[in-house]
Amino acid sequence: MNFNYLKSIWACIIFLSLLSLYGCQADKKVAVDKGDTKWWVGVVSSGHKMPLTSNIELETRGATHWNQVQPLILSNEGDVIFSEHPMKITYKNKTFDFESDKDSIFQKKVGGTLKDAYLYASKLFFPPSDNMPNELLFTAPQFNTWIELTYNQNQTDILNYARSIIDNGFEPGVLMIDDTWQKSYGQWEFDPVKFPDPEFMISSLHKMGFKVMLWIAPFVSGDIPQYRDLKEKKAFLKHPASNKPLMVEWLNGGMDKVQY
Repeated sequence: MNFNYLKSIWACIIFLSLLSLYGCQADKKVAVDKGDTKWWVGVVSSGHKMPLTSNIELETRGATHWNQVQPLILSNEGDVIFSEHPMKITYKNKTFDFESDKDSIFQKKVGGTLKDAYLYASKLFFPPSDNMPNELLFTAPQFNTWIELTYNQNQTDILNYARSIIDNGFEPGVLMIDDTWQKSYGQWEFDPVKFPDPEFMISSLHKMGFKVMLWIAPFVSGDIPQYRDLKEKKAFLKHPASNKPLMVEWLNGGMDKVQY
């Protein structure tokens, strides 16, 4: 076979490979200098900076900013900007610059108010399911044990907290037991040291009139048996470059994130 012919074939293969690698990067600038227009970006930890009044840079690809993020941008004049994929969001001189691994940035003016933009985005991108949350979430107070105990969740103090709610004349409602009730991230079973009899605890809370919720997160520690099983089942998000399980830095350290 002609050697120059082979070289031409390999050159085409390399060119197409590079094209597929770099062609997925989408950069898009959106000028939003419209006088008094105000903008909100879906990054919870930066909520105090909304509406935007100064330049800001927010990377949401593999970054949660220690809380919840969503590549959604709304304005008080009914504008919606959204991507199904994480992206880098830069707001500078009243211009948005988006850098995404996918060319899928949605932009549309859907009304004249922030409410219009919110309702449109909610219906189109986050339609409600047919499952109705428990009625107590709307008709009674919600209590959270994190405020009282932070990282020291335990059976004795949770029961004492619930009793104090009743003793102080408050109506029982939903009681959420927060982070560290579990053995580990990915081992969603009560820690037997801190919760020697969880069935008794939950039964007692029910008798007081509380509906019990448990805090969970889509993260798995890499040093537990469940990690290996989930890795074999390809349950984790993958790093786009290495195709290995994606390790995400969040509030409680670096962990792998489960697809759901």
